[in-house]
Amino acid sequence: MNPKEALKKLIDDLKDETALEILQDWDDIIDSYEKNAVIFFDGSAHPNPGEMGIGATVECCGKIMEISKKVGYGTNNIAEYLALIEALKLARKVGAKSVKIYGDSSIVIEQINGRWRVKNERLKDLKKEVMELLGRFKRWRAEWIPESKNERAHKLANS
Repeated sequence: MNPKEALKKLIDDLKDETALEILQDWDDIIDSYEKNAVIFFDGSAHPNPGEMGIGATVECCGKIMEISKKVGYGTNNIAEYLALIEALKLARKVGAKSVKIYGDSSIVIEQINGRWRVKNERLKDLKKEVMELLGRFKRWRAEWIPESKNERAHKLANS
């Protein structure tokens, strides 16, 4: 049973006014759900500083997309920001309107949430780019997660 059929079956038991309100909001609800992106990101540098790799998964509009590439020489923190930037660009490209971001880099998460200052000039530039990209979404939320919950992005960053 598809979502619209399930909703119609459910509202058959409701009062007409309530059913009408639900149906009027249904397309907005579906559109909001389908345009929500979930990003897991990670960056690495071996050694640190060293060769940087970025990895991310972007889930949006019924698809899961992956990013995995080498991005030159730098630090872990630079790689973390670059991974997030690439993931945000991909989310916008596929039409995401809002985004939930998960990463195991407390520096990036705390800095973009405004809880930690950015001292490094290169990171200031990268944070500015992230904030400009985030400004293109209706809503966004960034949350730190432990490395154990970010395994796929970690593997992509290190492949």
